[in-house]
Amino acid sequence: MSIGLVRADATRSDVLPDVLSTLDRDASDHLPVELSGGWRGYTNMRTPTVVLPCSNKDASLVVNMVGDSSPGNVDEGRAAGELAAATARKAADRQSSETPFGERIPKLWR
Repeated sequence: MSIGLVRADATRSDVLPDVLSTLDRDASDHLPVELSGGWRGYTNMRTPTVVLPCSNKDASLVVNMVGDSSPGNVDEGRAAGELAAATARKAADRQSSETPFGERIPKLWR
C-alpha cells in the first residue's frame, strides 16, 4: 500500500512511482473502472486507487493498494476498494486534509 500527498503541480518525476503508476505495473484482465459512491478513484479488481482532493491544501491525498497476481473478481475488487477508501479516510485525518468522502462503494459491474 502507498499513501501520499501529491501537490497539484507535481510531475511524475516529483512523486514516488508507487503513488501514480500502480496500474502501469500490474497486468490485469480487467480495464480500470471508477470506484463510484462519491469516491474519486478506480480499480482493476485487484489494484484500487483513491484520490482525495484537499480543500485546505494545494494537493491531493492518494492511496494505492497493490494486489497479488491472481485474477480479481468484482467482490474482491469492491472489498479492496472499500479498504483503500477506509485507509484514505484515516490518512486524510492524520494529514489534516479537509476533503469530502464518498459513501459505501457500490457493486462494481463488469
